[in-house]
Amino acid sequence: MTATASRNPVLDYAKGIAIILVVTGHLMTGETGLEKWIYSFHLPLFLTVNGYLQGMKPVRQTFGQYAWKETQVLLYPFAVFSFLKAVINFFVESDPEEFIDPISRLLLFSGDGALWYLPAFFLSALLFFFLRKTGLLRWEGLLCLITLFSSGAIAAHDPYQPDSLMFYCNLINRTLVLSVFTSLGYWYRRHENRLPVSLLNGFLLVAVGFVTGMLNAQPDIHYSILGNPVLFFASASATCMGILMMLQNLHLRMNWLGWCGRNSMLIYLTHTTFHYTGMARDIMEMWTASPWMITAGAVCLVMLAEIPTVWLLQNPLKWLVQCSFFRKAGATHETAQSS
Repeated sequence: MTATASRNPVLDYAKGIAIILVVTGHLMTGETGLEKWIYSFHLPLFLTVNGYLQGMKPVRQTFGQYAWKETQVLLYPFAVFSFLKAVINFFVESDPEEFIDPISRLLLFSGDGALWYLPAFFLSALLFFFLRKTGLLRWEGLLCLITLFSSGAIAAHDPYQPDSLMFYCNLINRTLVLSVFTSLGYWYRRHENRLPVSLLNGFLLVAVGFVTGMLNAQPDIHYSILGNPVLFFASASATCMGILMMLQNLHLRMNWLGWCGRNSMLIYLTHTTFHYTGMARDIMEMWTASPWMITAGAVCLVMLAEIPTVWLLQNPLKWLVQCSFFRKAGATHETAQSS
């Protein structure tokens, strides 16, 4: 989870932007309308970076080897933090149901709250690897069309009831949505030299993404709610590619943003599980009534709280994200790339 000489700082910066916006999105309450745009691309940006990384290296692993590595990197912390969330919720809410719900969501492979992203990431990574390994990536366009139609159908029902068929359709659809952006990053890396990658074009793409995102309803991949799926994919794709283009041409030197990117998985796992967002918002509401100030101040407080949290999870509590049994196999070094 620490930087290495081979790391691409552009990708760390992109993940840093993504995780800050994830925290921001969980603190916004509809006061600005910007969350419609933010929610369209903050998680897809992680997948785009992952796809970009996949385009930089050949496929040498078998499907089983890759699945085992992703199990260590994603599913182990998913299980651990689901139990942590259950225990913390029980003591904070004093409600047995708050303990049972994260456990049931773990067993259903759904994830409670923000933790839904880890199993969805896992399944999308496996799907993309399978398509790439078997040479079937040319059918990714068909997957995009299927996702467009299925997202609308699922969102028209209640996709979060475990006894409903739509619940299981939603689990599959999350995988399809995220795999589309993995393919976008892979395609971008493979055609990068033939694309007009410039600061201006990056800015124009982000502008297009902003406009189309603001024209859409607020999406939520968690529930397969994309609003208008065409606007959603247009906004997310344009913004993700635009951010990468801009970062490639800005030549930033922002160590704090790189730190956020390198530790984005740990920040994602903890910022809601440990109730940092709720506590930070409560603190800011005691000081100001301005929605903008509350959100901005709360984001700063959460990120400050993450500094000692990340240190603890990288040192005395590293077993929470890296099982010692797994570490013997030496297969957890790619955790940061998977977040």
